[in-house]
Amino acid sequence: MKSPLTTSLFSLIASAAALSAQGLFDSYDFVRTHATFNTVAQFAADNPVNFEAAGNTISAADFSGRVAAAHAAGQGGVISFENATVVNTGSNTTIANVTMTGSGPVARTNLRAQNLIANLGTNGPSVTIGRGSQWYVEAGGSGNLGTVDGPGSPSSGDNHIDDEWFFEFNENPAQRLPASGSNVLGGPTSWDMTFDALDQILVVGLSYLGRDNFQWFSGQGTPTMYSQATFSDGSTALSQIGLEQQAAGDYDVFVGFEAPDGLFITDLHVWHRGVNNRAFGSIDDIGIIAIPEPRAYALLFAGLAAFLAARMRRRR
Repeated sequence: MKSPLTTSLFSLIASAAALSAQGLFDSYDFVRTHATFNTVAQFAADNPVNFEAAGNTISAADFSGRVAAAHAAGQGGVISFENATVVNTGSNTTIANVTMTGSGPVARTNLRAQNLIANLGTNGPSVTIGRGSQWYVEAGGSGNLGTVDGPGSPSSGDNHIDDEWFFEFNENPAQRLPASGSNVLGGPTSWDMTFDALDQILVVGLSYLGRDNFQWFSGQGTPTMYSQATFSDGSTALSQIGLEQQAAGDYDVFVGFEAPDGLFITDLHVWHRGVNNRAFGSIDDIGIIAIPEPRAYALLFAGLAAFLAARMRRRR
């Protein structure tokens, strides 16, 4: 028999779930479990990248061509951060829902997610991009500047809920020009993306958006962005580039890594120097190439078998 306290607790949970499903908790900081994107074939279609980080293991041109071919084959695609479906407690929303706060438009709280899910190709398998432990905005102060060894200490007051950092989607953030469409992945100075080894991610590429205002870096030298891929055997590859204050869209940087033969990418960490917790950046687009899951091959062979059987029946 349930105690009155237990009964009240169950009633409270049920009521909260019902209200959330009705969208009545939109102003609260509920972290959505995941955001699902149908990928596209073109990488940075509207605003191509201007520079490539030194140490990348794949070029922007090579990546663009290969991810388009992979999308056609159901083995890859590009997340452009348009038209996301964000899921939590049974309620869905789209990234088109934005509201004005402060100096520019930012995503509503119901456009945050712990994981991104990318549907490869038109009808291909889904792969998951998880949020790693070093996904945060750097705290202010010269002692927290990111270095080649990693970012500084995280801020205690920005873009987190119960100390859990999340993916956040912004519409055309101030001082930046999206690579495609109007929405970007924004917020942190340190993006730590994890990939399930079962998804067998072979290549990852992204565009880091340049901005026209770096005043908080003054006196600290040129801010540097570092990117590190970790592979399934524990080995790593590092790239880096100095960032400059340029007009929005004139200093977008390509970061790209391809796994060595026989290996997969299990983590991609991107971070840059910050002097205060306003020195955050934005990313758009993110493209991936993967080996399809076995079920994708099963569907392909089943379709081929059905096609051949139909051809044979027509010949009789």
